[in-house]
Amino acid sequence: DSLDAFEERAWNKKEGYKTPKFPSLTNGLEGWDSGLYIFAGLANHGKTAAMINILEDMVTCSDNKLFGVYYSLDDNKNKVLPRIVAMRESLPIGLVSKPGRFQKMVDEGHPDAIHIAQLLDKRRDGINRLKEQSNKMMVLDSQDIKSDKDLRDSIYQIYNYVKAMDEEANIVVAVDGLKDINFVDMKLTENEKVDQASRFLKDISVELDIIVMSTMHL
Repeated sequence: DSLDAFEERAWNKKEGYKTPKFPSLTNGLEGWDSGLYIFAGLANHGKTAAMINILEDMVTCSDNKLFGVYYSLDDNKNKVLPRIVAMRESLPIGLVSKPGRFQKMVDEGHPDAIHIAQLLDKRRDGINRLKEQSNKMMVLDSQDIKSDKDLRDSIYQIYNYVKAMDEEANIVVAVDGLKDINFVDMKLTENEKVDQASRFLKDISVELDIIVMSTMHL
């Protein structure tokens, strides 16, 4: 029975999930498979940017049939959404997060007003594109997720919804960051919390047969 189950799963995986914008990752991993992937590094070294780029690439590849869920436990949605738009449209993050400041520069006749106005138009188009692709990815933050139980319940709820809509579809989860998962019923040291959080996310990836990614400060 175990061999039969393995055979069915192995053939169903086909080539694995793809990241077309990151072919070296797809090739090196021989196709992305379910499991836990950790982006570990020092603060402000691009962990979140890398994870968001890869998540966005996975869910916009139609062959993958993936719905992405980004849990921003480190920053709130108002900080994450500008990053996503800036990344996708090649815009400065400041222009996406504070458009009024740049609009004022245009209104006051800044020497580079024409170029700034073009960037603001690009920002508007980027916001609209993100709205149009709300069936591909959603962002939740610490206002939505207060504890490990909230996180687990949310992942299972979204997984069940996606499966109900299309049995062949799946979800990919990104958690930013590992140390920000709040285990309300446990008193843990920092090292114990990392161990517990890793096991917690790994268990979810195994139970649902999904990709779970997370960042971790070193």
